Amino acid sequence: MITIYWYCHETPNDEKFVADSLNELAEHLKEETIKLNVTIKALRDEPDLVKEVNEILHKFTNPQYDAPNCNADIFFLLHKHSIMDTRMLIYLRPDSSIAENVRRAVKRNTGLDNWGVTSGHTTLVYKHNKWIIWHEALHLLGVDECYDVKTRIRKPDCNCETCIMQYEPSEKWVGEWSLCDKNIEVLQNLAEKVEQVRRDKKNS
Repeated sequence: MITIYWYCHETPNDEKFVADSLNELAEHLKEETIKLNVTIKALRDEPDLVKEVNEILHKFTNPQYDAPNCNADIFFLLHKHSIMDTRMLIYLRPDSSIAENVRRAVKRNTGLDNWGVTSGHTTLVYKHNKWIIWHEALHLLGVDECYDVKTRIRKPDCNCETCIMQYEPSEKWVGEWSLCDKNIEVLQNLAEKVEQVRRDKKNS
């Protein structure tokens, strides 16, 4: 079973929005075309983890600290707490100094304006947009971009004009749940692996 923990850093008023967005995503992933079960959990229910995640986020006051460092720190944190088959989505206040430092680092590395960044099993999101939360959460599940990073143009292997994995997805461009065949296949393969692990545990 895959778990996505969500955490709103200094944005308590956004907790329902983030939780609802991820729970809606989880329902779409259960649909017949994918059949992937993902558990959504609030990190606030794990006070020790919240304290340690806050300490990691505080490191973004150092300009040299970036997303890969954050992912490594959170990976070791989850390992320490023995919750390894876990992803973590952290929602930041868009005007916070942490979000600004992350945004600046991504811009420096890619040249793109950005709304969030995913590295490994950790994603940082700093835009109030359900489709962007879905976009970054799908990266946590192995789904790739459907746009050319330099041109922002949709890649030819994406057969869905309204794919969530476009550049800066929004209600205007995506509308409802919408994924291309390539990324549906990625999620189907993940679902099969999760099911195989479940069967192996049951039979052991």
